[in-house]
Amino acid sequence: MKAVELIGTIDEKGQLFLDQPIENLAPEKVLVIILFSEGSNRRN
Repeated sequence: MKAVELIGTIDEKGQLFLDQPIENLAPEKVLVIILFSEGSNRRN
């Protein structure tokens, strides 16, 4: 596996939107790991 670091936003519906498009990668299913600050508004 390879890793790419990107910045994005999760909206009120739980959808992830990246700030920039991912270039030079073929379309495929990916594993997403989300890092967030401890003080963020989590819903669990």
